[in-house]
Amino acid sequence: KYNEILADLRAGFSSHGISYKVDDSGASVGKRYARNDELGVAMAVTVDFDSVGHNDNGLSGTVTLRERDSCTQVRIAVSEVADVVARVTSGKMAWKEVQGKYAEQRQSASASVGA
Repeated sequence: KYNEILADLRAGFSSHGISYKVDDSGASVGKRYARNDELGVAMAVTVDFDSVGHNDNGLSGTVTLRERDSCTQVRIAVSEVADVVARVTSGKMAWKEVQGKYAEQRQSASASVGA
C-alpha cells in the first residue's frame, strides 16, 4: 500500500511540475520536519500508518500535509494533495483556506518542532 501511495503522489506532483524528494531515512518525523524547515521546504507530505490502513480509523488513503511557516498540518486525500500543493505554492489558494477545508492533524511531531 505504501508503494501505491508513493506512486500516486509522484504522478500527481510530476503532473503539476512540482519537484519533490522522498525522505525514507530512519530519522523521526519531527527531525525530518526540522531538517526540511532549515532548508526552506514550504510543504511536507507524510505517509503514515493511517495512510496505509494499519489503524482501523477510516483514514486509509489520506496523508498529512504540513505547512512550514505555521507548522500546522491537515489530513488530506492522496488524490487531492498534489493539486492543493500546486494551488498553495502558486498563490491561488491560501493556507488558511486549506485549513478551513481539511481536518487539522495534531501530532506530537509538531510539538517537537515548536508548533
